[in-house]
Amino acid sequence: MTPTIRLLVFDFDGTALGGHEPYDRFPPDFVSFLDGLKARGIRWITNTTWGVEKQWGLMQRSGVKSRPAFLCGGTGQFLARVQRGRPVHEAGYEREIVRRHRRFRRRHAGRTRKILSGLLARDLVSHMSCDFDGELFVSYRASPGCADRVMELLKPLLNADAYYLWHPGRKTGNTLMPAHINKGDVIRELQARLGLGPEHTIVAGDASNDLAMFDSSIARCAVCPSNAEAVLRARVRTMGGIIATRAYSWGVIEGVEKCLAGERSCKMSRLSVSA
Repeated sequence: MTPTIRLLVFDFDGTALGGHEPYDRFPPDFVSFLDGLKARGIRWITNTTWGVEKQWGLMQRSGVKSRPAFLCGGTGQFLARVQRGRPVHEAGYEREIVRRHRRFRRRHAGRTRKILSGLLARDLVSHMSCDFDGELFVSYRASPGCADRVMELLKPLLNADAYYLWHPGRKTGNTLMPAHINKGDVIRELQARLGLGPEHTIVAGDASNDLAMFDSSIARCAVCPSNAEAVLRARVRTMGGIIATRAYSWGVIEGVEKCLAGERSCKMSRLSVSA
């Protein structure tokens, strides 16, 4: 029998949020949707760039009665669960992320600095920033007519799986993210903790920085609202997921309901055949 969906993982900006005011809370329809998941045996997890305390404040303002299984923030860098009415950070997980930052800097900081210095010396970029004492995020804007040359010189960082592009396909400017800072690995960690697999999981997002969790090794069902970026819509099609006709949280609700309806239809068909 088809495995039952037990977990929904969703992004904030442009996915659960957007198209309504005030922006610092979920729309009422989405609140009702989240509160109704428990009765259906489905847990939910947030996965966003927002810090967990900021997420929790939004949930309190929204009046959400149900509780997330986990809150993930900082693109997979922070993790917490709600205990006694407040988010409590998973210290062991976050210490491991700090260790990964340190290993990344030891391995890649020298080469990154050399490549970025070369771009600046040749006036190939009009803007460049990198925090060499922090996570080594790289942001740049290419000088006019230099985008292809900049990308060519950055390839050694991307080909070595040191970094990935925050906005795949964008040419004139971009952000390079360290490979270990992503929204996919944290889901795998939490699936293992919860005893769930991709066959039990729906993911919902709207932007290219959500791509890491739109993977068949992570989720059987993929959903995006109508406002999603083209690169994410293409990934959803590849996964056989749902591109909603509605935007933002209303699109998430639409897509998730279609996934669940499809699962129910599949089960009913199997039962009919068995009968």
